Amino acid sequence: MVDSAQLAIYYPHTVEGSLGSFRRVKEITEELSVKSGQKIPIYTPFERATKTKEGLTFHPLSKFRGELDFFYDLIKSAYYNPLLSNALLPKILVSMSKFSSKEFVKQITKRQLRAIQAEHDVSLPIAIRVGQELDLPVIADIHNITAEELVAKRCLKRGSQSFANIQSIVGACLARCELVVVVSELMKDYVVNTYSLDKNKIIIVPPAGKPRSHNPYHGTLNVVYAGTVSYREHVDLFVRSTKYVNCESAQFYMTAKGEDLKKIVRLVKSLKTRINTFWLPNENDLFNFLSICSVGVLTSSNDLARKMGTPIKLFDYMTAGLPLVVNDIGAWSSLVKDEKIGLLTGDDPMELANAISSLLQDPLLLEEISKKELLLIRRNYNWTNAVRPLYEWYKKKGIL
Repeated sequence: MVDSAQLAIYYPHTVEGSLGSFRRVKEITEELSVKSGQKIPIYTPFERATKTKEGLTFHPLSKFRGELDFFYDLIKSAYYNPLLSNALLPKILVSMSKFSSKEFVKQITKRQLRAIQAEHDVSLPIAIRVGQELDLPVIADIHNITAEELVAKRCLKRGSQSFANIQSIVGACLARCELVVVVSELMKDYVVNTYSLDKNKIIIVPPAGKPRSHNPYHGTLNVVYAGTVSYREHVDLFVRSTKYVNCESAQFYMTAKGEDLKKIVRLVKSLKTRINTFWLPNENDLFNFLSICSVGVLTSSNDLARKMGTPIKLFDYMTAGLPLVVNDIGAWSSLVKDEKIGLLTGDDPMELANAISSLLQDPLLLEEISKKELLLIRRNYNWTNAVRPLYEWYKKKGIL
Protein backbone atom coordinates (compact mmCIF):
# COMPACT_ATOMS: atom_id res chain seq x y z
CA MET A 1 0.00 0.00 0.00
CA VAL A 2 1.46 3.37 -1.06
CA ASP A 3 1.38 6.69 0.80
CA SER A 4 0.62 8.75 -2.31
CA ALA A 5 -3.11 9.02 -1.58
CA GLN A 6 -5.42 11.28 -3.57
CA LEU A 7 -8.19 11.56 -0.97
CA ALA A 8 -8.25 13.34 2.40
CA ILE A 9 -10.84 12.46 5.05
CA TYR A 10 -11.90 15.15 7.54
CA TYR A 11 -13.06 13.75 10.89
CA PRO A 12 -14.65 16.14 13.45
CA HIS A 13 -13.91 14.15 16.61
CA THR A 14 -11.01 13.14 18.80
CA VAL A 15 -9.73 9.65 18.10
CA GLU A 16 -11.68 8.36 21.13
CA GLY A 17 -14.61 10.76 20.83
CA SER A 18 -17.34 8.88 19.00
CA LEU A 19 -17.58 5.08 18.81
CA GLY A 20 -20.12 4.85 16.01
CA SER A 21 -18.46 7.52 13.88
CA PHE A 22 -15.05 5.96 14.34
CA ARG A 23 -16.28 2.53 13.27
CA ARG A 24 -17.91 3.85 10.11
CA VAL A 25 -14.86 5.91 9.15
CA LYS A 26 -12.56 2.98 9.94
CA GLU A 27 -14.44 0.48 7.81
CA ILE A 28 -14.95 2.81 4.84
CA THR A 29 -11.32 3.98 4.93
CA GLU A 30 -10.04 0.40 5.09
CA GLU A 31 -12.19 -0.70 2.16
CA LEU A 32 -11.19 2.28 0.01
CA SER A 33 -7.52 1.77 0.92
CA VAL A 34 -7.54 -1.94 0.09
CA LYS A 35 -9.37 -1.43 -3.19
CA SER A 36 -7.18 1.48 -4.33
CA GLY A 37 -3.85 0.41 -2.85
CA GLN A 38 -3.55 3.89 -1.29
CA LYS A 39 -3.03 4.75 2.36
CA ILE A 40 -5.76 7.33 2.90
CA PRO A 41 -4.98 10.03 5.53
CA ILE A 42 -7.55 11.21 8.09
CA TYR A 43 -7.41 14.73 9.53
CA THR A 44 -8.90 15.99 12.79
CA PRO A 45 -8.79 19.40 14.51
CA PHE A 46 -8.92 17.82 17.96
CA GLU A 47 -5.54 16.10 18.20
CA ARG A 48 -2.16 17.79 18.69
CA ALA A 49 -0.05 14.90 17.41
CA THR A 50 -0.38 12.14 14.85
CA LYS A 51 -2.21 9.16 16.35
CA THR A 52 -2.77 5.64 15.14
CA LYS A 53 -5.74 3.55 16.17
CA GLU A 54 -6.65 0.12 14.77
CA GLY A 55 -4.60 0.68 11.62
CA LEU A 56 -5.83 4.22 10.89
CA THR A 57 -3.57 7.27 11.06
CA PHE A 58 -5.08 10.53 12.28
CA HIS A 59 -3.20 13.72 11.45
CA PRO A 60 -3.59 16.86 13.60
CA LEU A 61 -4.82 20.15 12.15
CA SER A 62 -4.76 22.32 15.24
CA LYS A 63 -1.93 24.60 16.30
CA PHE A 64 -3.82 25.37 19.50
CA ARG A 65 -1.59 24.70 22.50
CA GLY A 66 -4.34 24.32 25.07
CA GLU A 67 -6.12 21.17 26.18
CA LEU A 68 -7.93 19.96 23.08
CA ASP A 69 -9.91 17.25 24.89
CA PHE A 70 -11.37 20.00 27.07
CA PHE A 71 -12.17 22.10 24.00
CA TYR A 72 -13.82 19.11 22.31
CA ASP A 73 -15.90 18.34 25.43
CA LEU A 74 -16.89 22.01 25.66
CA ILE A 75 -18.21 22.00 22.09
CA LYS A 76 -20.11 18.75 22.74
CA SER A 77 -21.63 20.28 25.88
CA ALA A 78 -22.81 23.28 23.87
CA TYR A 79 -24.12 20.94 21.18
CA TYR A 80 -26.36 19.05 23.62
CA ASN A 81 -27.39 22.03 25.79
CA PRO A 82 -30.85 23.37 24.81
CA LEU A 83 -29.96 26.99 25.54
CA LEU A 84 -26.48 26.93 24.06
CA SER A 85 -27.29 24.90 20.94
CA ASN A 86 -30.08 27.32 20.07
CA ALA A 87 -27.90 30.37 20.53
CA LEU A 88 -24.45 29.17 19.50
CA LEU A 89 -24.49 26.13 17.20
CA PRO A 90 -25.01 28.01 13.92
CA LYS A 91 -22.11 30.29 14.88
CA ILE A 92 -19.95 27.31 15.92
CA LEU A 93 -20.52 25.63 12.55
CA VAL A 94 -19.27 28.73 10.76
CA SER A 95 -16.44 29.62 13.15
CA MET A 96 -15.08 26.05 13.19
CA SER A 97 -14.43 26.39 9.46
CA LYS A 98 -11.85 29.04 10.34
CA PHE A 99 -10.39 27.13 13.29
CA SER A 100 -8.24 24.71 11.31
CA SER A 101 -8.78 25.56 7.63
CA LYS A 102 -5.35 27.21 7.22
CA GLU A 103 -3.52 24.08 8.43
CA PHE A 104 -5.84 21.82 6.40
CA VAL A 105 -5.01 23.79 3.24
CA LYS A 106 -1.31 23.46 4.05
CA GLN A 107 -1.54 19.68 4.58
CA ILE A 108 -3.57 19.06 1.41
CA THR A 109 -1.23 21.20 -0.67
CA LYS A 110 1.84 19.44 0.77
CA ARG A 111 0.45 15.98 -0.01
CA GLN A 112 -1.07 17.05 -3.35
CA LEU A 113 -4.44 15.56 -2.42
CA ARG A 114 -7.24 15.84 -4.95
CA ALA A 115 -10.49 15.49 -3.00
CA ILE A 116 -11.95 15.89 0.51
CA GLN A 117 -14.40 13.50 2.14
CA ALA A 118 -16.10 15.22 5.08
CA GLU A 119 -17.59 13.06 7.83
CA HIS A 120 -20.87 14.42 9.27
CA ASP A 121 -22.79 17.49 8.16
CA VAL A 122 -21.03 19.54 10.87
CA SER A 123 -17.76 19.07 8.94
CA LEU A 124 -19.09 20.58 5.75
CA PRO A 125 -18.37 24.29 6.36
CA ILE A 126 -14.62 23.69 6.76
CA ALA A 127 -14.49 21.14 3.93
CA ILE A 128 -16.30 23.50 1.55
CA ARG A 129 -14.09 26.42 2.61
CA VAL A 130 -10.91 24.45 1.91
CA GLY A 131 -12.33 22.87 -1.24
CA GLN A 132 -13.19 26.26 -2.70
CA GLU A 133 -9.78 27.71 -1.86
CA LEU A 134 -7.96 24.80 -3.54
CA ASP A 135 -10.58 24.08 -6.21
CA LEU A 136 -11.10 20.51 -4.99
CA PRO A 137 -14.28 18.42 -4.99
CA VAL A 138 -15.93 17.77 -1.61
CA ILE A 139 -17.74 14.53 -0.81
CA ALA A 140 -20.14 14.56 2.16
CA ASP A 141 -20.56 11.40 4.23
CA ILE A 142 -23.66 12.11 6.31
CA HIS A 143 -23.96 9.84 9.36
CA ASN A 144 -27.09 11.66 10.57
CA ILE A 145 -28.83 15.03 10.34
CA THR A 146 -27.64 17.38 13.09
CA ALA A 147 -30.79 19.52 13.22
CA GLU A 148 -33.02 16.43 13.51
CA GLU A 149 -30.80 14.92 16.21
CA LEU A 150 -31.14 18.11 18.24
CA VAL A 151 -34.92 18.11 17.80
CA ALA A 152 -35.00 14.52 19.08
CA LYS A 153 -32.81 15.56 22.02
CA ARG A 154 -35.17 18.50 22.66
CA CYS A 155 -32.34 20.95 22.22
CA LEU A 156 -34.03 22.56 19.21
CA LYS A 157 -37.61 23.09 18.14
CA ARG A 158 -38.57 22.27 14.60
CA GLY A 159 -39.47 25.51 12.89
CA SER A 160 -37.37 27.67 15.21
CA GLN A 161 -34.91 30.22 13.80
CA SER A 162 -31.92 28.18 15.03
CA PHE A 163 -33.29 25.06 13.34
CA ALA A 164 -33.76 27.01 10.12
CA ASN A 165 -30.25 28.51 10.38
CA ILE A 166 -28.59 25.12 10.82
CA GLN A 167 -30.56 23.60 7.96
CA SER A 168 -29.68 26.57 5.77
CA ILE A 169 -25.95 26.18 6.46
CA VAL A 170 -26.05 22.43 5.81
CA GLY A 171 -28.21 22.81 2.71
CA ALA A 172 -25.89 25.42 1.19
CA CYS A 173 -22.87 23.17 1.84
CA LEU A 174 -24.52 20.06 0.40
CA ALA A 175 -25.42 21.98 -2.75
CA ARG A 176 -21.69 22.61 -3.27
CA CYS A 177 -20.70 18.96 -2.76
CA GLU A 178 -19.97 16.83 -5.78
CA LEU A 179 -21.33 13.70 -4.06
CA VAL A 180 -23.45 13.10 -0.95
CA VAL A 181 -23.22 9.76 0.85
CA VAL A 182 -26.01 8.75 3.23
CA VAL A 183 -26.64 5.70 5.40
CA SER A 184 -30.21 4.75 4.48
CA GLU A 185 -32.94 5.08 1.87
CA LEU A 186 -34.97 7.11 4.35
CA MET A 187 -32.11 9.58 4.77
CA LYS A 188 -31.72 9.83 1.01
CA ASP A 189 -35.38 10.82 0.68
CA TYR A 190 -34.98 13.34 3.48
CA VAL A 191 -31.89 14.94 1.93
CA VAL A 192 -33.51 15.15 -1.53
CA ASN A 193 -36.73 16.68 -0.22
CA THR A 194 -35.33 18.94 2.53
CA TYR A 195 -32.29 20.36 0.74
CA SER A 196 -33.64 20.13 -2.83
CA LEU A 197 -30.74 17.98 -4.02
CA ASP A 198 -30.56 15.97 -7.20
CA LYS A 199 -31.06 12.33 -6.20
CA ASN A 200 -28.50 11.29 -8.82
CA LYS A 201 -25.67 12.82 -6.80
CA ILE A 202 -26.59 10.79 -3.70
CA ILE A 203 -25.46 7.24 -2.97
CA ILE A 204 -26.20 5.00 -0.01
CA VAL A 205 -23.40 3.38 1.98
CA PRO A 206 -25.25 1.61 4.79
CA PRO A 207 -23.67 0.32 8.00
CA ALA A 208 -22.54 -3.27 7.70
CA GLY A 209 -20.55 -6.03 9.37
CA LYS A 210 -17.31 -7.82 8.72
CA PRO A 211 -17.02 -11.63 8.61
CA ARG A 212 -14.88 -12.90 11.49
CA SER A 213 -13.19 -16.20 12.10
CA HIS A 214 -14.84 -17.18 15.35
CA ASN A 215 -17.54 -19.60 16.43
CA PRO A 216 -20.17 -18.08 18.71
CA TYR A 217 -20.74 -19.97 21.93
CA HIS A 218 -24.27 -19.72 23.26
CA GLY A 219 -23.82 -21.93 26.30
CA THR A 220 -24.13 -18.84 28.49
CA LEU A 221 -27.30 -16.91 29.33
CA ASN A 222 -25.69 -13.52 28.82
CA VAL A 223 -27.93 -10.74 27.55
CA VAL A 224 -26.05 -7.69 26.32
CA TYR A 225 -26.73 -4.12 25.34
CA ALA A 226 -23.48 -3.05 23.63
CA GLY A 227 -24.31 0.41 22.26
CA THR A 228 -23.49 3.75 23.81
CA VAL A 229 -25.69 4.95 26.66
CA SER A 230 -27.25 8.04 25.11
CA TYR A 231 -30.67 9.64 24.74
CA ARG A 232 -31.36 8.12 21.32
CA GLU A 233 -30.65 4.56 22.47
CA HIS A 234 -33.61 4.35 24.91
CA VAL A 235 -31.48 2.21 27.26
CA ASP A 236 -34.00 2.75 30.06
CA LEU A 237 -36.32 0.33 28.22
CA PHE A 238 -33.69 -2.41 28.47
CA VAL A 239 -33.00 -1.62 32.13
CA ARG A 240 -36.68 -1.76 33.08
CA SER A 241 -37.17 -5.02 31.19
CA THR A 242 -34.53 -6.93 33.15
CA LYS A 243 -36.81 -7.21 36.19
CA TYR A 244 -39.30 -9.26 34.19
CA VAL A 245 -37.04 -11.67 32.30
CA ASN A 246 -38.15 -15.21 33.14
CA CYS A 247 -34.73 -16.80 33.51
CA GLU A 248 -33.06 -16.83 36.92
CA SER A 249 -29.61 -17.61 35.52
CA ALA A 250 -29.62 -14.76 33.00
CA GLN A 251 -26.78 -12.25 33.30
CA PHE A 252 -27.27 -8.73 31.96
CA TYR A 253 -24.54 -6.49 30.55
CA MET A 254 -24.50 -2.85 29.52
CA THR A 255 -21.81 -0.61 28.05
CA ALA A 256 -20.22 1.80 30.54
CA LYS A 257 -19.97 4.61 27.97
CA GLY A 258 -22.17 7.51 26.95
CA GLU A 259 -23.50 10.89 28.06
CA ASP A 260 -26.53 9.33 29.82
CA LEU A 261 -24.54 6.72 31.76
CA LYS A 262 -24.95 8.35 35.19
CA LYS A 263 -28.67 8.74 34.65
CA ILE A 264 -29.08 5.09 33.63
CA VAL A 265 -26.91 3.84 36.52
CA ARG A 266 -29.19 5.74 38.91
CA LEU A 267 -32.19 4.03 37.31
CA VAL A 268 -30.56 0.61 37.75
CA LYS A 269 -30.04 1.34 41.45
CA SER A 270 -33.55 2.68 41.97
CA LEU A 271 -35.09 -0.43 40.37
CA LYS A 272 -32.76 -2.70 42.38
CA THR A 273 -31.98 -4.72 39.30
CA ARG A 274 -28.57 -6.19 38.52
CA ILE A 275 -26.78 -5.14 35.34
CA ASN A 276 -23.06 -5.62 34.86
CA THR A 277 -21.27 -2.79 33.08
CA PHE A 278 -18.31 -3.23 30.76
CA TRP A 279 -16.13 -1.17 28.46
CA LEU A 280 -13.96 -2.78 25.79
CA PRO A 281 -12.48 -0.11 23.50
CA ASN A 282 -10.50 -2.66 21.51
CA GLU A 283 -12.63 -4.03 18.67
CA ASN A 284 -11.33 -7.60 18.89
CA ASP A 285 -11.95 -7.70 22.65
CA LEU A 286 -15.49 -6.47 22.09
CA PHE A 287 -16.33 -9.12 19.50
CA ASN A 288 -14.75 -11.85 21.62
CA PHE A 289 -17.07 -10.81 24.44
CA LEU A 290 -20.13 -10.61 22.19
CA SER A 291 -19.42 -14.10 20.89
CA ILE A 292 -20.00 -15.57 24.37
CA CYS A 293 -23.34 -13.82 24.82
CA SER A 294 -26.68 -15.29 23.80
CA VAL A 295 -28.97 -12.32 23.06
CA GLY A 296 -28.21 -8.81 21.81
CA VAL A 297 -30.65 -6.07 22.80
CA LEU A 298 -30.98 -3.02 20.57
CA THR A 299 -33.35 -0.42 21.97
CA SER A 300 -34.01 2.89 20.25
CA SER A 301 -36.01 6.08 20.50
CA ASN A 302 -38.76 6.43 17.90
CA ASP A 303 -37.92 9.69 16.14
CA LEU A 304 -36.97 10.76 12.65
CA ALA A 305 -33.26 11.12 13.38
CA ARG A 306 -33.05 7.62 14.78
CA LYS A 307 -35.08 6.11 11.96
CA MET A 308 -32.76 7.63 9.37
CA GLY A 309 -29.56 6.65 11.19
CA THR A 310 -29.31 2.87 11.02
CA PRO A 311 -27.21 1.80 14.05
CA ILE A 312 -23.99 -0.05 13.30
CA LYS A 313 -24.61 -2.11 16.45
CA LEU A 314 -27.31 -4.04 14.59
CA PHE A 315 -24.63 -5.47 12.31
CA ASP A 316 -22.15 -5.92 15.16
CA TYR A 317 -24.63 -8.28 16.78
CA MET A 318 -25.12 -10.11 13.50
CA THR A 319 -21.35 -10.35 13.02
CA ALA A 320 -21.10 -12.00 16.44
CA GLY A 321 -24.01 -14.33 15.68
CA LEU A 322 -26.22 -12.79 18.36
CA PRO A 323 -30.01 -13.15 17.99
CA LEU A 324 -31.63 -9.74 18.41
CA VAL A 325 -34.41 -8.27 20.51
CA VAL A 326 -35.40 -4.85 19.18
CA ASN A 327 -38.24 -2.47 19.95
CA ASP A 328 -40.01 -1.84 16.66
CA ILE A 329 -39.59 1.71 15.31
CA GLY A 330 -40.11 0.79 11.65
CA ALA A 331 -37.33 1.74 9.17
CA TRP A 332 -34.16 -0.29 9.89
CA SER A 333 -35.78 -2.36 12.68
CA SER A 334 -37.87 -4.18 10.06
CA LEU A 335 -34.67 -5.97 8.97
CA VAL A 336 -34.96 -8.13 12.11
CA LYS A 337 -38.37 -9.41 11.04
CA ASP A 338 -37.61 -9.59 7.31
CA GLU A 339 -34.44 -11.67 7.79
CA LYS A 340 -35.86 -13.63 10.77
CA ILE A 341 -32.85 -12.87 12.99
CA GLY A 342 -34.64 -12.07 16.22
CA LEU A 343 -37.80 -10.63 17.73
CA LEU A 344 -39.47 -7.22 17.49
CA THR A 345 -41.42 -5.82 20.44
CA GLY A 346 -43.42 -2.77 21.35
CA ASP A 347 -42.08 0.07 23.47
CA ASP A 348 -42.85 -1.81 26.67
CA PRO A 349 -40.49 -3.38 29.26
CA MET A 350 -42.66 -6.46 29.71
CA GLU A 351 -42.81 -7.15 25.97
CA LEU A 352 -39.05 -6.77 25.70
CA ALA A 353 -38.56 -9.10 28.68
CA ASN A 354 -40.88 -11.73 27.20
CA ALA A 355 -38.95 -11.68 23.92
CA ILE A 356 -35.63 -12.06 25.74
CA SER A 357 -37.06 -14.92 27.83
CA SER A 358 -38.42 -16.79 24.81
CA LEU A 359 -35.02 -16.72 23.09
CA LEU A 360 -33.10 -17.79 26.19
CA GLN A 361 -35.47 -20.71 26.66
CA ASP A 362 -35.00 -21.99 23.10
CA PRO A 363 -31.33 -22.95 22.48
CA LEU A 364 -32.16 -24.54 19.11
CA LEU A 365 -33.65 -21.26 17.87
CA LEU A 366 -30.61 -19.35 19.17
CA GLU A 367 -28.33 -21.62 17.17
CA GLU A 368 -30.48 -21.41 14.05
CA ILE A 369 -30.55 -17.58 14.12
CA SER A 370 -26.84 -17.37 14.86
CA LYS A 371 -25.90 -19.46 11.81
CA LYS A 372 -28.26 -17.43 9.62
CA GLU A 373 -26.73 -14.12 10.78
CA LEU A 374 -23.16 -15.23 10.06
CA LEU A 375 -24.23 -16.30 6.57
CA LEU A 376 -26.02 -12.98 5.95
CA ILE A 377 -22.91 -11.02 6.96
CA ARG A 378 -20.71 -13.08 4.65
CA ARG A 379 -23.07 -12.84 1.66
CA ASN A 380 -24.96 -9.56 1.98
CA TYR A 381 -24.44 -7.17 4.85
CA ASN A 382 -20.67 -6.67 4.76
CA TRP A 383 -18.55 -3.55 4.30
CA THR A 384 -17.09 -4.75 1.01
CA ASN A 385 -20.57 -4.70 -0.55
CA ALA A 386 -21.59 -1.50 1.23
CA VAL A 387 -18.58 0.58 0.14
CA ARG A 388 -18.44 -0.69 -3.46
CA PRO A 389 -20.64 2.12 -4.97
CA LEU A 390 -18.49 4.78 -3.30
CA TYR A 391 -15.25 3.23 -4.51
CA GLU A 392 -16.63 2.90 -8.05
CA TRP A 393 -17.52 6.62 -8.00
CA TYR A 394 -14.01 7.57 -6.87
CA LYS A 395 -12.50 5.27 -9.48
CA LYS A 396 -14.64 6.76 -12.25
CA LYS A 397 -13.52 10.26 -11.22
CA GLY A 398 -9.88 9.21 -11.21
CA ILE A 399 -9.47 10.02 -7.50
CA LEU A 400 -8.72 6.44 -6.38
